[in-house]
Amino acid sequence: MIKLEAGTRRSSSIWGDTETSDQEFDWDHKGRTEISHIYISHDLCIRFIQFQYVEENGFLSKLSPMPLKNSYGQSFNVVKLAYPDEFLKGISGWWNENVTSLTFTTNRGTYGPFGRKKERDDEFNFQTGDEPLFSGFHGSNDDHGLRTIGIYVNPEHASL
Repeated sequence: MIKLEAGTRRSSSIWGDTETSDQEFDWDHKGRTEISHIYISHDLCIRFIQFQYVEENGFLSKLSPMPLKNSYGQSFNVVKLAYPDEFLKGISGWWNENVTSLTFTTNRGTYGPFGRKKERDDEFNFQTGDEPLFSGFHGSNDDHGLRTIGIYVNPEHASL
């Protein structure tokens, strides 16, 4: 399993002040591949993102946990994937102290960008190709929004 991540955790010395009042909440959806919906709130950055999955019994899962305070942006979007025929092929976007923009690519199209790229942001681009190698999301939120986001890639699902 390969774990990719964009963003910088607050505890990193690059940000200097680790005596901040901001809390950081890590989340991990390793192995959750059956995505049905993506819920995303955004404005100058991604305020929160939640996922809904199809369970083994065919029912929709509960939403992933809500992030911390101050997590509501000026815009809200719902991405509904055409499960089971549509699968995630990639995620890209921009980040600085928080993730500022996200775009999702599937075998059927592109959703986004959500949020706004700023002048000094750094780009990330995680693409898994034309096979369903995506194997889950992970990331972190702080009081201001989505701090980091990443995906798991399972190369064992690759074909010759």
